[in-house]
Amino acid sequence: LTNDPADDAMPAISPNGKFIAFASNRSGTWNIYTMPVTGGKPVQITASAAHDLHPSWSPDSSTLVFCRLGEVSRRWELWTVEAFNPSAASFLGYGMLPQWCPKAGTGEGGADRILFQLPRDRGARTFGVWTIDYRNGTTSNPTAIVTSNNSALINPAWSPDGRFIVYAEVFSGKCTHRFLL
Repeated sequence: LTNDPADDAMPAISPNGKFIAFASNRSGTWNIYTMPVTGGKPVQITASAAHDLHPSWSPDSSTLVFCRLGEVSRRWELWTVEAFNPSAASFLGYGMLPQWCPKAGTGEGGADRILFQLPRDRGARTFGVWTIDYRNGTTSNPTAIVTSNNSALINPAWSPDGRFIVYAEVFSGKCTHRFLL
């Protein structure tokens, strides 16, 4: 679908099946782009000097969550942007590899949920799996789903129905997979 000498990576198909969001370094830094699944010209959604990666669609295909390497914080940050009116991105908090729950309204009070990984401490190699609730640009209810003092719990993902979470655990050079109910 893409034909550019730059790198295009981390594709995510919108829940309505009409668009693909992806990260590309075609503008010099990594930014988020969208395009129709049938092909066509990619539209640049973010234009940050920082690196924007790992896009994930909201259940209604209107908003993207992604992670950005913060220029000031030097930490991975979570941001959202409207997919079809990308005038400004909104900071949500710290974390990486965000994934919007595919089922809308699974959070507290009918909010949507976003899953992500977060290091225990700044610069740490131990990560936990977290969720936050998101509604109308506001986050609430940050919840540690699973944490560890001596391993990295990474690459969390939702099941298609939003009822389960899977992640990998890296401990002492070994990798195992866990499933949460």
